Amino acid sequence: MPDAYAKQTMCYTFSKLSSINLPRRRIAIAILHVGIWFLHCFVVNECYIGSRDGSTPLHKATLDGHVNIVYILLQNHARIDIANNIGSKPLHNVASNGSEKVLDILLQYGAQIDVKNNKGATPLHESASNGNEKVVDLLLQNGAPIDVMDKDGSASLHLAIFSGSNKIVEILLKHGCPIDIENKDGSTPLLYAASSGNNKVVEMLLQNGVEIDMMDNDGSIPLHYGASNDNEKVVDTLLQNDAQIDVKNNDGSTPLHESSSNGRNKIGLTPFHIVASNVHDKVVDTLLHYGAQIGAKDNDRSSPLL
Repeated sequence: MPDAYAKQTMCYTFSKLSSINLPRRRIAIAILHVGIWFLHCFVVNECYIGSRDGSTPLHKATLDGHVNIVYILLQNHARIDIANNIGSKPLHNVASNGSEKVLDILLQYGAQIDVKNNKGATPLHESASNGNEKVVDLLLQNGAPIDVMDKDGSASLHLAIFSGSNKIVEILLKHGCPIDIENKDGSTPLLYAASSGNNKVVEMLLQNGVEIDMMDNDGSIPLHYGASNDNEKVVDTLLQNDAQIDVKNNDGSTPLHESSSNGRNKIGLTPFHIVASNVHDKVVDTLLHYGAQIGAKDNDRSSPLL
């Protein structure tokens, strides 16, 4: 058996292949083929020697999308589900960089599709948050669990909306993902979509039967977020689908309060003050059109009507 230094040298060579320019890389691969007997002597148990961050040559090769190197390592029994220091396994790396070919190889060699890193994220979480549509679809076709939450309580649908990938949202919905799932803040995917002003996703979720007035931990509903971000289209879409217009959150704010840049409520600003100040006029007009109440008085019981 080769000594420890030789073993580490060989593994280090694999991990550095991605930094070699193309002609030299081809030469390096040829040399590695010639020396494959040497690699085979220790790769079964030793080629998972990691770098300072715990990443193995397979981690590096999958992260950079090097199909041939991944294949060579796996042919020689590199451990496919070993984790680095943050708990990420090679399949997490593939999900992040979007290499379908590498993903297919890992799955053929039996990579666990539902593995979690230290943050509780699965490969599906990683691909959804990085906008890798084809990888998301391939993972789901191979049985990736769609309703798993990470340690923040976020599901893949939350992450897809947060990343702004409407196509991934569509893919997840087609595969039957839960649409009213809440994270640790009590935020649903619809709250995320309304907050980000993504009216297309708001419409998709409503078409799939999402509950329109689910509150987060602050007592706010999607209409609060649409109004506070001055998004007329989101506000109009929610109201057309019968969102509650005068519901108050834990601070006593209605969506009309939230349409003010100050968003005041308990400290004296009434909805009518907001109308009078002409702040966020289009959203205010939309809310008033659907019957928002404006007659409340401030802490001194005075009204702008007087």
